[in-house]
Amino acid sequence: MVAKAPSAARFLPELDWSIDMVPTSEGPARVTIRSKWEDTGLDHPVPRELWLDIRGSASSLDNAVAAFGDAARLFGPFVAFVANAEVGTVRINLAYDNSPDVEEHEYLQFFLADETGPVRPGRKVDPALLTAFVGSLTPHRDWERLIRALGHYELALRWWFLGGEVLALAHLYIAAETLSRCHVRHECEVRDCTAEDLARSVDIDPDDPDRPRWREVLDGWARSELVFAGDAKTHQMATQASNGLEHGYMAAGELRSRARAATASTFRLVRSAIVRLLHGLTVSDGTRNYTAESRPRTPVQERSSPQPAPPGHEPPGSTTDAARRYQAWISKPGVPATAAMIPP
Repeated sequence: MVAKAPSAARFLPELDWSIDMVPTSEGPARVTIRSKWEDTGLDHPVPRELWLDIRGSASSLDNAVAAFGDAARLFGPFVAFVANAEVGTVRINLAYDNSPDVEEHEYLQFFLADETGPVRPGRKVDPALLTAFVGSLTPHRDWERLIRALGHYELALRWWFLGGEVLALAHLYIAAETLSRCHVRHECEVRDCTAEDLARSVDIDPDDPDRPRWREVLDGWARSELVFAGDAKTHQMATQASNGLEHGYMAAGELRSRARAATASTFRLVRSAIVRLLHGLTVSDGTRNYTAESRPRTPVQERSSPQPAPPGHEPPGSTTDAARRYQAWISKPGVPATAAMIPP
């Protein structure tokens, strides 16, 4: 089966990445990931989508599509996290039954448009780092929670552009909440104590009959002090923005203001919180720091400040160009005054 996804994370043309024995509901599968490089007549091929090749045995083509599709979608957030660059939704392109003992082979094809146009900015994926990341993640006792947190981190990367900060922060906060219980267990391991002992050490009484939900209070402490690393300002802004969005009581302008102030720091803190849980993440000296401190790709690209174009030479479709054309239109003879209130 072949699947693909739009991606700012890309493998170099001569590289791919494979993993065997990926568990699925139909049995183990092999997943290979590479980037598509297109020859457009330029000096060098240009990068396009991420391609995933999934192979294994299944009881039927429909079951293979369901099982192997889930396996393929699992790896999108992994690639996104390692490169710290967005990966879009992994979608099935072609499924084919290659059973050797039959003359007719079933296949299923979804017609997905190939990526065209200008090349999207991106980052390369280090296959060795991806191997180390998956190798540290899969045996982790909280791997299911970590995978859920990684899914929200990847969704946050998709929204990490100027104007998308509110939803980026919303997904990051969900990831932070998901990681809180993981960090409670990790802290108990470090201190060699029980969750009750940890609660008492941070002034939470697990025996207080008036506070029977002490574990949730402890999770809140872990989110503030471990996931957000004691950064009270960022934690407060992120919490307020998340609650304001979820419950609908905060004005859109205030939401955007808080999200712009808190999202970049929350990216850094959530990423670091994930890496700290993966104790065995080692490839070479400095790998852990690189993985934890890597910034998301999009802000660097989207938030750059290019020099303004000379008056009258603004790019077509830009705000300045649109305003200039609108002003010229409403100044034409014969245009009624009321038309100035209606965009052309």
